[in-house]
Amino acid sequence: MVSNLFYNQTHLLTGNKLNIGLADTLINIPRKYYPLFDNNQKDQISIGAVADLVYSILSRKEEHGNTTLDKWGRFDHDKSFLVQNELDQSPIIDELILDVVKQLGLKARNIWPDGKKAVVCLTHDVDAIDGFSYLWLRKVNWYWCWIRAKLEGDQQTANTWASTLERWKRYKKANFDPMDSFDQIQELEDSYGFRSTFFFMSLRHGLSREGRRYSVQNPKVAKTAEKLLEGGWEIGLHAAYHNHLSLSSLKEQKQRLEDVIQEEISGCRHHYLRVRFPDSWKIYAQAGFKYSSNMGWGSGSQGFRAGTCLPYQPIGEYSLLEIPFQLMDMSSIVDIESYMNMFNQYLELVKSVGGCLVIDFHQEHFQEQAASGVGKVYRDILDSIARDQDVAVLTMNEVCKIMKQFKKLGREQSC
Repeated sequence: MVSNLFYNQTHLLTGNKLNIGLADTLINIPRKYYPLFDNNQKDQISIGAVADLVYSILSRKEEHGNTTLDKWGRFDHDKSFLVQNELDQSPIIDELILDVVKQLGLKARNIWPDGKKAVVCLTHDVDAIDGFSYLWLRKVNWYWCWIRAKLEGDQQTANTWASTLERWKRYKKANFDPMDSFDQIQELEDSYGFRSTFFFMSLRHGLSREGRRYSVQNPKVAKTAEKLLEGGWEIGLHAAYHNHLSLSSLKEQKQRLEDVIQEEISGCRHHYLRVRFPDSWKIYAQAGFKYSSNMGWGSGSQGFRAGTCLPYQPIGEYSLLEIPFQLMDMSSIVDIESYMNMFNQYLELVKSVGGCLVIDFHQEHFQEQAASGVGKVYRDILDSIARDQDVAVLTMNEVCKIMKQFKKLGREQSC
């Protein structure tokens, strides 16, 4: 049913199953929600209308099909209803549901362990595992870019490419790889007692249509994965950009990675977030994944893509869970203060609705030499979380287990 997403989330937040017969009941809504509804009587909205809206936003109805894709073949951020109405910077759907709950005389419950108000999940997309693979090929490209800039009389660009060549020459000589940060990230997270999820690619070849990445057969993948898993970290699949809607390709990638790490893969996040809803959810479920974490915007467009920070089951016939993410790093972060202000704002909003803040920082961006400011911001984020007594840090699989527990053990009381 269309309304199931609303009723499921209400059940999650309260432990009570609403009587669907309440659909015609009118409720008052604050003015901030008016842009969500196409209704002349916006001060009073039926619960049925709220349920329809929640379904439309969480199921990403506006993204069905392929009429508003960007150059990467993804849904165009600027075409989003929430973005266009400047409603994407808060979990507005969660806030709306909690308003309905309050007007019905119900009390929201805490769904996280130890009475915490919110959860933070730390995740890392692994687009690259080192900077030295195929370095000769990259040097050829850099030389060509330098020559072309010289021929065009663009001395500033030529100097940039010359500097890149010289810098990597020094890195190679010193055996210092700025794009390999697995050990440093583990040490940092372990110092706080935190664990995170690393999403690895599972390509047959390091050079392919995906660009210069890495083969899943690279010995470094198995070695790194073994150390991560032994220490309590988790591994998910960072699915390939190409053939993103191919079930057979997704199954092959999942199996290849599982063969290497000798452990089942539960979660998937697509490279470049190249997904199409609801199709991607269906193939994730059919491929055997327990959760997807693709409901977020790419670098430079942060926010709440579906107006929620609560995990939810997007397609009724499948048990797949969507765990939205809200914050991603960038190739460099110049204004650290502004970025931290955004993080703190998001965290307070997530705490206000009892949700889950998921952040995505690429492992190859951690070193200052690879991406200025990114490592500093990540350290500041972890320090901030560690000092916040209202927040727990859980892995993605731990969140899945909690959601499964609520689904099985949630009270069946009806209202």
